[in-house]
Amino acid sequence: MKFAPEWQAENDQYKNTLFPLDKLIWFRGYSSIDRYREHFRYRHAYYLWRKSTLTDDEVLAHYQGGGRLFFEHGSIVVDLAYAPLNEKPFSAESLEACRSELADAITAARTSDTGDTPRGETPAWWQAVMQRFPPPPARDGIDAHALQRSQLRLTMTEDELAIFLAGYSLADDAFYHGHPGEVFGPFAMECRRHAWGAETNAGAWAVYVRDFSRRQTLLPFEGDNKTLAYEDFLDLNYFHWAAECLATLAPKVRAK
Repeated sequence: MKFAPEWQAENDQYKNTLFPLDKLIWFRGYSSIDRYREHFRYRHAYYLWRKSTLTDDEVLAHYQGGGRLFFEHGSIVVDLAYAPLNEKPFSAESLEACRSELADAITAARTSDTGDTPRGETPAWWQAVMQRFPPPPARDGIDAHALQRSQLRLTMTEDELAIFLAGYSLADDAFYHGHPGEVFGPFAMECRRHAWGAETNAGAWAVYVRDFSRRQTLLPFEGDNKTLAYEDFLDLNYFHWAAECLATLAPKVRAK
């Protein structure tokens, strides 16, 4: 399939900006423009195929239910717990050890949960978990607790490639599905290669949701909003589709 015009448009979008595409891809988890181009090609092919079968009713339901793009107008208030990899080797075994240690601590502390913590506050049992497993300092300009989705991803150093390979994002799960008092994780991202290095913020993370705010009024489903809703639907479902494909292919590849 020919996609040269679309690839050129992707390059032109970031041309003469602070981060041209060959630099921006590092923040998405890619160290090679060639590898990113292949990912872009697969995603573009999926868009063309899926868009040809989409109906306005499907996308409208997604839009009214709060699509990813429109959730960006909200923020989640969280407390993070973090079991760092530290000097351990970056391996599945080391990461599982971090995850297991944090999971055991959460289970033990949760036995003292009284269930009457007011919305927006942190219960004593989770404070105990955080004291033992404190998160690293927040990046400059980012509130350590009230975060948009992209900021929560950045804090835990989740990138596009790692999410694509793992088929899961702890940040997305907490951001879109979280209700006050819920805990997400612990989760350790095993497949990560980030601009700041695979070891940056590596380890196991858990998220306690204190509160959530979102945009209350949606704009009419027409014009640019309708176009963005279509793109939003495709962007979200591409990762779900890719994860299903990888789950199907992986056992066959290992068997060869």
